[in-house]
Amino acid sequence: MTLGIPSIASPVRLITIPVSHYCEKTRWALLRLQIPFVEERHMPPFHRFATRRVPDRSTNSTVIRTEGNLSPLNRFVSRLVGGQAVPVLFTETAVLKDSAEILEWVDELAPVQSKLYPSEPHQRQQVDELIGMFDAELAPAVRLWLYFHIFDRSELIKPLWCQGVPWFERLLFPVVFHWMRSNVFQMYVIDEESEAKAHACMCRIFEQVDHLLADGRAYLVGDRFSAADLTFATLAAAAVLPRGYGVTMPGLDSLPIPMVANIQACRETPAGKFVLRLYEEHGLSVS
Repeated sequence: MTLGIPSIASPVRLITIPVSHYCEKTRWALLRLQIPFVEERHMPPFHRFATRRVPDRSTNSTVIRTEGNLSPLNRFVSRLVGGQAVPVLFTETAVLKDSAEILEWVDELAPVQSKLYPSEPHQRQQVDELIGMFDAELAPAVRLWLYFHIFDRSELIKPLWCQGVPWFERLLFPVVFHWMRSNVFQMYVIDEESEAKAHACMCRIFEQVDHLLADGRAYLVGDRFSAADLTFATLAAAAVLPRGYGVTMPGLDSLPIPMVANIQACRETPAGKFVLRLYEEHGLSVS
C-alpha cells in the first residue's frame, strides 16, 4: 500500500545489503509512503566501503559485540576497511545509521492518517516495546537460524547477496564468499547449539505474537498498521518466506529439509499467517 507524502526536493540514498531484513524494513517504509529514494545495494563486505564516509561509526552494542568475536586478523581488517552496518540513509540534511532512525524519519514526513507510530502515549509505548524486542531478539535469531542452514550452500547465498549489486561485486563473489563465511560464523558464533537457541527464540516470539492476535485484532497495536507490524513482518519474513519480499527468496524445494520443516511450522501459526497477510495487504508489491 502506498500513501502520498509532501514532495521531497531530491531522492534520498539508501545503502543496503539486498537480503538484509533490517534493510527490508526501511525499504518497505520508504516505498509505502512513496518517498523518492535510490537504493544502492552491496554484497558483504562491499557495503563497508560504501559507508566509510559515514561520520561517527556506529556505536550499536550488538555491532560492537559481534565484531569482538572476530579473529584478531579479521578484526584488524574490519577496522582498517572502516564503514559500518546497513541500512544507512543519506538525506539532504542528515545521515541515518540504522533502521530505527530511518523509520522515525519517515514517520516525521508522513501525513497524520499514514503515521507508523501512534500519537496516543500508551499505544506508542506498546509499539516501541515490540519494536525493541523484534530488533534486539527476533532479528538476530532469524539471521543466525537462516545462515546456519544455508551458509554451506554458496548457490543459495549468491542470489541473496548479489541481486542488484554492481557487476564487479557479483564477479568477485566466489573469491569473497569463503572469507566472508568465516567472518559471519565468527561474528555470530554459528553452531548447532546457537542455532537451537535461535530457533527457540523465534518460536517464543512467534508465540507472543500469537497471544496478541488471539483476541481477533487485525494489527499488533490499535486498529491501524504501525511500525510494530512492519517490523515484525520484515524481521520474521525469512522464517515464513512471504511473497513480495524485496529480493527473490529461494523456493522451498531448494532448501534443507530441516529448514523447510521450520518454515512450514511457522506458516501455520497465527503469527506466520499474520506475516503472510501483511505482505499481501501492505507489502512492497502492493500499489
